[in-house]
Amino acid sequence: MIGEYILGNNAKIAKHVSIARGAIIGNNVNLGKNVTIGYGAIIGDNVVIRANAQIDAHVKIDRYSKVGYGSHLFPNVFVDPKCIIGNNVAMYHFSNVAKGTILEDNVFLGTRVTIVNTRRISHGRNFPVSVRGPLIKWGARIGANATILPDIVIETECLIGAGAVVTKSTRAKWIYYGNPARAIKPVPKEELYDIP
Repeated sequence: MIGEYILGNNAKIAKHVSIARGAIIGNNVNLGKNVTIGYGAIIGDNVVIRANAQIDAHVKIDRYSKVGYGSHLFPNVFVDPKCIIGNNVAMYHFSNVAKGTILEDNVFLGTRVTIVNTRRISHGRNFPVSVRGPLIKWGARIGANATILPDIVIETECLIGAGAVVTKSTRAKWIYYGNPARAIKPVPKEELYDIP
């Protein structure tokens, strides 16, 4: 224990890292330059957090996950094991990302987004379950309270409306909403990234 937070064995902490009291940093964690860890955050074993990422209060990032450069995880976000969070990702309050999910760069998750990794609930039952999180591609935006089912692809710069339940892979640069989510119209050109 160092000061008012707990630091695991073999943690690598770069310059100008800020760790708030009550935080728990696991074994073999790697924190890049200028990373901020908020009050009561829990960073699991073997997690890598790249430079300039901000991890707010009460965020939990489970073992073997990676968080990219400049990403911001707002309070009470939960990231399961073996997730990959790209660069400049914003994950708002109470979002939950299931094991094995990949969020590419510049993805936005609104408040209370739920990402799941299995279609069958096996709790206490003896049958095989496939566990595979979705792939959310570059620049996708997912509105508050949306649910993303497993083993699908949310394509580049796709926009998922608030409360949508996405059961199938999407098309790039399209707006989806509803339960189940369906393609509504293309994302307006003025809302797309300006990439030469």
